[in-house]
Amino acid sequence: MHYTLQDKYYSDFETIFVNALKPRSYFIPYPSKESLDGVSTLDKRYKSPLVKCLNGDWDFIFYEDPASLPLSFDSESLSFSKLDVPAVWQYRGICQPMYLNVRYPFEYKPPVIPTLEPSKRYFSVQDGFKKYPQTEKNYVGLYRTFFEVEDTSKKHILSFFGVCSCLEVHVNGSFVGYSEQSHNTSEFDISSFVKQGQNELVCVVRRWCNGSYLECQDMFRNNGIFRDVLLRISDINDIWDIDLKTSKEEKGYNLCVKVEISDGQKVCFTLAGHGLSKRLDTVSKEGFASVCFTELDVQPWSAEDPNLYSLYIESPYSCICQNVGFKTVEIKGNLYLFNGHKIKFKGVNHHDTDPKNGYCMTASEIKRDLELCKTFNIDTVRTSHYAPDPVLLELAMEIGLYIVDEVDLETHGVFVHKLPPSYNRISNSKMWMTQYVSRAEHHYNRDKANATPIIMWSLGNESGGGCNTDAMYDYFKSVSELPVHYESEIYTKRKAYDIASRMYPPVSELHDIGEGVCKTKQFMDRPYFMCEYAHAMGVGPGNIEGYWNEIYKYDGLIGGCIWEMNDHAVCLKNGDYGYGGDSGEWIHDSNFCCDGIFYPDRRPSTGAYIARHAYRPIRVSALKDGSFEIFNTTSFTDGSAFKLEVSIHRDKNLVKSFEYVVNAKPLKKEIVNFNLPKREGFMLMDIRTINKNGSCVGEEQIVLSLELPKDVVKTNDFPSWFSLSNGNPEFNLGKTTMTSCQPYTLLFRAETDNDCINFIRKPMRKWYKQNVTLLGYKNLGLGRISVQWAIKCAKKTFLVSDFYESCKTESGKDGILVTSVLHPVHTKGAIPRFAKVFKLEKSFDSVSYFGRCGESYVDMKEQFAIKEVSCKVSDMTEPNIKPQESGMRLDTSFAKLSNGSEEVCFTAVEKTFGLSVKPYSDEELLQMKHRSDEKATGTYVAINAFQQGIGTGSCGPYTLSEHCFEANKDYALKFIISREE
Repeated sequence: MHYTLQDKYYSDFETIFVNALKPRSYFIPYPSKESLDGVSTLDKRYKSPLVKCLNGDWDFIFYEDPASLPLSFDSESLSFSKLDVPAVWQYRGICQPMYLNVRYPFEYKPPVIPTLEPSKRYFSVQDGFKKYPQTEKNYVGLYRTFFEVEDTSKKHILSFFGVCSCLEVHVNGSFVGYSEQSHNTSEFDISSFVKQGQNELVCVVRRWCNGSYLECQDMFRNNGIFRDVLLRISDINDIWDIDLKTSKEEKGYNLCVKVEISDGQKVCFTLAGHGLSKRLDTVSKEGFASVCFTELDVQPWSAEDPNLYSLYIESPYSCICQNVGFKTVEIKGNLYLFNGHKIKFKGVNHHDTDPKNGYCMTASEIKRDLELCKTFNIDTVRTSHYAPDPVLLELAMEIGLYIVDEVDLETHGVFVHKLPPSYNRISNSKMWMTQYVSRAEHHYNRDKANATPIIMWSLGNESGGGCNTDAMYDYFKSVSELPVHYESEIYTKRKAYDIASRMYPPVSELHDIGEGVCKTKQFMDRPYFMCEYAHAMGVGPGNIEGYWNEIYKYDGLIGGCIWEMNDHAVCLKNGDYGYGGDSGEWIHDSNFCCDGIFYPDRRPSTGAYIARHAYRPIRVSALKDGSFEIFNTTSFTDGSAFKLEVSIHRDKNLVKSFEYVVNAKPLKKEIVNFNLPKREGFMLMDIRTINKNGSCVGEEQIVLSLELPKDVVKTNDFPSWFSLSNGNPEFNLGKTTMTSCQPYTLLFRAETDNDCINFIRKPMRKWYKQNVTLLGYKNLGLGRISVQWAIKCAKKTFLVSDFYESCKTESGKDGILVTSVLHPVHTKGAIPRFAKVFKLEKSFDSVSYFGRCGESYVDMKEQFAIKEVSCKVSDMTEPNIKPQESGMRLDTSFAKLSNGSEEVCFTAVEKTFGLSVKPYSDEELLQMKHRSDEKATGTYVAINAFQQGIGTGSCGPYTLSEHCFEANKDYALKFIISREE
């Protein structure tokens, strides 16, 4: 079949759509109510006789050189390969994945994009002037598939749910239409182009179009038809669009429904659920059929109680079922009231990302992600930074999640491609206003009938502000009563729309906002929401608890969304997860995409447990007078829905356990006095919060008493298995020897991602080179030896005094009491770490210890309780996509390493230590880039006096001073080393 392609629309700034249908709400019709009942949300799109899903293996040709695309051809003469739809090119080996955060991948010259030739020059603040690779062209993909048509008298609509960056559609040799806006739905009426029997569909997708300037999101930049393609078949007089709006009055809730349909059609509306069944019939006039259900006695919807009702809309030709939840949203001053209640949104940002499929996610995978959110106490999802597949909204209202629904808009690159930097270059340019408002219109109309879980509209992300974002705001306010959020408005004089927001603020800023002393008044006179905070890159995030202490303290602070849910990555051929630069990209942003609380396979990292703990529904804290405060952090659930399972342990022994039913009302506290045993020794209070379904939704631990032995029984003779070599200790364990590492005294750590300040400054690296000098060695007699060392690093000088004393353990075994004192000689600022490190053979693979049961640092430890743990060495580090310092266990009082026949033990004296066990040395770790680099060379044990906290410096506040350790102080580390005979 012969085709003539269009060659101008994608680069014609005035063209956004050609022959595309006006935007409408998402719904799936069925022939009848009976055929619809019992069909799940996951299946609805795929089982309707009125909808054909065109997914599958399509014919495909990739044109790396756009000039080689024939503008006129016979489709039978082309040599097609195959490509699955939906899919993206970069994850099918067609072209290389490219991860970018801020930059555009082409010369910044809006609205001009490369057409047949690559860019000629490239400049960014990040790169300077850089030669643009001549292989980086505006690639083109030519798609073809076939579909059957049975009845040409029907209306046939093609629906594309996601295509990047633009779409040109042809059917049976005829041009049908063109569209942009990657994450919005594009629809075309092909009724006049189809014929009975087999029909040929040809699509052209280009890498970039003018609209790419508005899609500069922090993610792998993918292309292709990446969401479902549907062929909708309906009677020409049937329903075209649906609009639903709920409201509340004194006598109850109202539901008003407006359906666009041909004149003179009878439409029946039935609202059912929770014992309610009401029916209203009407006949359409002037293209619409409208009804209002009034004074409804219904149960309201919230994420805590996702009560839904079924709205059936029946025409003579089809039946549609839409879930409806009844809610109210009201802003009064700085209060955000949901169903009349104050509320705190416990959120996370969600991208469409999969290590094997990129942007392409199935409905089941979306459901998996949302259910993971619920499991980890997350109740809010921001759809960063575009409209999700509409099934996400349907699932969110069923599962119970609030949604910040974001428009497909980001122009972040404008800030770095031209000097002086400015975020507002495009957003305040009137020539772009049509493009901006069009994205808002398509976004709203697609989601308006599934708005139950939406708590606010978001105009996009990191695009500055100005006349164009104002026009988008005005549009949303003309069609919806929901508030509008847009963080990047802070770069204008207006500062905020309905919801104030700033990304990654310091905790101190939240405190100032709450106290009413912030310099930006717009942060205080309306609700304040952190659309992004707690950057979860690598280890961390640290100090999330600091944010929530302020959020719970002040009504105007309504919560925030952690950045982000899942690591972005590419599954490489060797099984590793790849990030920026691993595919040979000419520019990239390294592993900045690995910033989720879940790994790409959705395995939870420590960050997920930090979030679960921070977002727990019930919080228990000890007061100074010995009583306890119980705080119900929910907005709608009475405390009686939760019971506390409390157990008290003293020195690992259970001394008391009981249950307590919470009395606190939503967002209220109660004070209780538990009749506890005498507080002495190492005494811990473990609390598990159980909800009405019997699920554990929170775990916390209160340290009631922390008393470790201070007196050690000294002896006069060192055991034969201990010796010193050039001041370094050695321990003969029988057939093997434990030696001290080099360096033995460790003052650095292999930098975590959050040790890199805004991904540019890397202060940890100056500590890597330690120059160590042995100053002296003294045998003091009677089983006592002292060794003096000088350490120079990071322009600082320290004196280290190591003392070794023979002793007995509590069980009567011979031991070595190690006391190491770190003394500043010429220092200032902070010191990252103070630890002693030992090396064992890698056969010492079994670890037993009493301490925090998971990765913990001083500003992120409460998520894991102190308990007895037995595990393998491989369990003692975190599988970060880019290896880094990880896995320390704070508050450790005892640790044992074993190879099955030999054991070595470390016992804390006076105070607990941080335990680090790795299958490689810290110096070896410095060279690692991927998980496959983590090859075992031994078992390395670090006994830490301290490590500085983690913070969120990769994109946010660096480690707080209270979580750092001053370098101009003396520090002592004391522990006993013993062995099993």
